[in-house]
Amino acid sequence: MESRGRVLITGGSRGIGRAVVLATVAQGYKVTFTYKDNVQAAQEVQKEAELAGFEAPDSIRCDLSNDRDVRLLCEFLDSRHPWYGFVHNAGFSYDSLLAQVDVDKAKNLMETGVWSMVRMLKTILPGMSRARMGRIIFISSIAASNAWQGNAIYSAVKAAGEAICRGCMAEYRSRGVTANSIAPGYIQTDLMAKYDKPAGHRELVGATAHVASMVIHLLSNQAEYVNGQTLVIDGGRIRGITTHV
Repeated sequence: MESRGRVLITGGSRGIGRAVVLATVAQGYKVTFTYKDNVQAAQEVQKEAELAGFEAPDSIRCDLSNDRDVRLLCEFLDSRHPWYGFVHNAGFSYDSLLAQVDVDKAKNLMETGVWSMVRMLKTILPGMSRARMGRIIFISSIAASNAWQGNAIYSAVKAAGEAICRGCMAEYRSRGVTANSIAPGYIQTDLMAKYDKPAGHRELVGATAHVASMVIHLLSNQAEYVNGQTLVIDGGRIRGITTHV
């Protein structure tokens, strides 16, 4: 299959990111994904793509909370212009009451979710602008616009990412670049295993494939009129099917 263009996916070795990587290579994109430290998981993603008959994605080990790692990643991105797509999925959960927040952990989460995103956008947006084509996708969460105890820092990071996407839309829409966020609800992943599922509501539990399919749509030409939006994928949880989970 002929490559449709280069796509960068952060946090691509497990969970939602893994599903996005595999779905994207299946569509013929030339994919590079980052992972933090699990080499075996990254290699398994590459092997799974090859076994399915697709081009194996490239992988880059990168701690997005580490200044040097992000600098080296941006140097690599700058050497591979143009990039057609950027899916920022990397992140981790952090739960704490505000009065008990570990500032270092909060900073690491912000570096991973927000500042690394800004630095990567600064690197790849000029190429997208020159090509007059690009797709920016931020994997957010329903937590960005809702309140749960102990979730303020994580919510703030996701809300900031959504705001960056809206700003990107305003600045680059005339250059053929779209920037959107996807806000999943409860998706079955290792990250979510420690949290209780919405009790008695199987329809409120999603799969990584649900998010990956939305990413594929937003990367496509059919989504060129979707810009500056946050698309919620939560089975109706926030819209009132239930108000107590």
